[in-house]
Order: sequence, then C-alpha cells, then structure tokens
Amino acid sequence: MTQISELLSPQYVPEKLIAREAQLAALSANGAVVKNFYIEGSTNTGKTATVLRSAELLRQRQGHFPIYVRCERSIMVPFRFAVEQNIGHPLRFRHNAIYEFFKEAKILNAEYLHVFMDDAHQVAQYEKTGSVKWTEVIHQLYEAARTFHRKLQMVIVGTTPYLDYGTFVSKLHKDDKARANLQPLIFDAYKPGELKEIYGGRLELAGVNFQPEAVDWVVETVRQNAGELPMGFEMLLAGVERMNEQHSHMLQKEHVETAFKSVKVDYWSQKVEEMDKQTRMIFLATTILADEQITSPNAIELNGHQIGERYERLCRENRMEALYAQRRNYILQKLCTQGFLGKIGVDPATFSNRYKYELNPKTMRETMEKMGLIKFKSIT
Repeated sequence: MTQISELLSPQYVPEKLIAREAQLAALSANGAVVKNFYIEGSTNTGKTATVLRSAELLRQRQGHFPIYVRCERSIMVPFRFAVEQNIGHPLRFRHNAIYEFFKEAKILNAEYLHVFMDDAHQVAQYEKTGSVKWTEVIHQLYEAARTFHRKLQMVIVGTTPYLDYGTFVSKLHKDDKARANLQPLIFDAYKPGELKEIYGGRLELAGVNFQPEAVDWVVETVRQNAGELPMGFEMLLAGVERMNEQHSHMLQKEHVETAFKSVKVDYWSQKVEEMDKQTRMIFLATTILADEQITSPNAIELNGHQIGERYERLCRENRMEALYAQRRNYILQKLCTQGFLGKIGVDPATFSNRYKYELNPKTMRETMEKMGLIKFKSIT
C-alpha cells in the first residue's frame, strides 16, 4: 500500500505529463539560444511537476547543469542547498554560493546553467523586509554568467495572484534587456478530460484495476466541489483502501463514493486551516450566509455588502479588528482565485460585487463543525 500511496500522490512526478507536453518541450528545448521563462498559473496545475521533469531531462544532457530551488523567505539558504545536492558535496565557501555554483559548472565543463526558482512569490512577498533582495540575486547570477562565460537560463515559477509578472520584470535592470526577457508560460487549470487521463493513468501506474465510471465520478465530484487535483488523489487512495477492505479486485464507483464522505471534510479542513485569521473569518461569514439561504445543493448568490456586514459582526463577537473595505475585497478576490467563491458581476442595489458561493454549503457546514469553528442551524 505504501507504493500505491506514493503513486496516488500529487507530489509524484510521472515520466509522462498529461496536457503539459508543450510547456515541457519549451523548458527543455535544446538550442544555442537560451530562453528565460516566467511560469504562472493557479495552484495544482502541474507547474512544479513540469519544472522537475525538465530539470531531470536537462541533467541527462552533456554540458548542462540544472538546479531546482524551492524558494523560501531567505533565498540563499535553499539556493545553496540545491547546489550542494547536485554536486554531491558541501560548498567550500558557503557565503558565496553563486560564485561556487559557476565554479563547479566550469569544473564539470557545463556550458549551460539552468536555475529553476519555484514558489518565487514566497520571496517576493517579503522582499521589502528581507535582508537579501531576490532580484539582486538574479542580477548576481547574470554577472557571474558573464564573468565565467556561461549561458544562463532562468525559470521563475510563481502562483497567481501572489506574484505579478509585469511588476517583477519592471524590477530588473533596465540596462540589460536579457535579464528582463522572461517569456510568460501559462499553466491553465486542467480540463475534465485531462483530469480523467491523469487519474486513470496514475491508477494504471499503481497497478489498480478500476471501472471507468469510478474515475468519471471522481472528476465530476472534484469539479462540483471546486476542488483541485489533490482532492481527486485523496478520493482515489481512500477508495483503494475501501476496495482492499472489501477484498475486491477492482476499484468501483461505490468505493470512491463512500470515501468522499470523509475525504471532503478532511480536504477542506486543511484548506481552511491554511488560511490566515482574517481570511478564515471572511470565509466563515460567507459560509454562514450561504447556510442561511440554502434551499438546494446549487451555488448560492451573495454580494460583497452582505459578506462585509456579517464579517464585521463576527469580528465584534470575537473581539477582532475588522479590515478596511479595500483589504477585505482583496481577500474576497483571493477566495475567488482559490475556488471558494465565483465573482459574477455587480449588485445593482448595493453596487458591490456579487459572488456565487461555489462550494456546496452542506460540505462546508460539516467542515466548519468538525473544526469547532461554529455550530450551524439544522436543516429540515
């Protein structure tokens, strides 16, 4: 079961990437001209998997030296770790990791250096307060490439809306166009057919026999609950566990249907726990409003004025200082990007934005109650 759990994980990087062949080909192109990329897209759209696969392919080519850096608030620590991991020994002068990176590349006779910087928004968000500016690090990399006569490819990965492409490029030096020549590479959300191929392919890789109806049901359920790729993998893994408990030799629709009852609450509990206190309070206000209006499992229409009033009341009840309207609207926009809400226009009565509560309120009621955040009224 351990191997199956690894294969049915969103972190697993398969040899064949579904619906990301064009992006992988662009990142792994073998030519004399080096192209720099800025990768943008929502969470769980295959950005990291594609970047890791590209680095693996480049590593197999003679004369190429790729490193993958998962950014944190301090860029140099993960950068140094990435270099050491690829060369197989600690750096001699760890305080000058960029210089040693190029020195090692020269020893390895690598003409092309590839730096994949994932989760770039982690650094960009704290750039004003951080001791090391990440744009300065990029400039240092280009200066080192010029000194050592090496060709450098930069691939910046950011999750929208946290890192804005235009704002980032504007921070780069104006005197060197190559540094700002980052071509946007877009990762759109997976389509239903692509999700079906991803889930089905992973089950086949794990050696699990399955009914096509089971995968179809998972795909449709993920879409109906505004879930992302990991939700489907959790449902499949839990479904396989049910299948084994019943000593069945095929994953059936009933297995994943049963599994979803617990998975949906665990999945959204984790999502809510990841929210900061203010975002959680705004989302809680939205959930309460939806719960009061529920008449069917369909999406419920709300407006920003209603959400704001309920949010301010919750803040008073919990002795919290409420955010001003502009900041509150930013959080509502972020909830739209993450799939919790859907913006549909302007309310003519209040001139505030109208939203659709995309998640089934029954699902979120169970989630909130399990987390002990609130006790909802009973529905007759």
